Amino acid sequence: MTETTPKKKLYTWTWIGGGYNQHYAHAKEEALYYAQTMCDLTPNMNTFKHEPNDVAYWDNLPLMD
Repeated sequence: MTETTPKKKLYTWTWIGGGYNQHYAHAKEEALYYAQTMCDLTPNMNTFKHEPNDVAYWDNLPLMD
C-alpha cells in the first residue's frame, strides 16, 4: 500500500430477518455491493453505516449473538 492509497473504512449493517455483518471498503458503494452480492440475505439499508472508530467498534462487539 502506498501513501496515496486511501485507507479502507469499516461499514456495518444488519440483515432483514436478523443478524449483522461488516466489511472494509474504500467507499459506501463498494460496501453496499459486497453486502448485496455476498449471500442471499438482504441488508437492512436503514442500518447501513460507516464506523468512524473501528477500534471502538471491535472493543464493544459482543462475543456471542
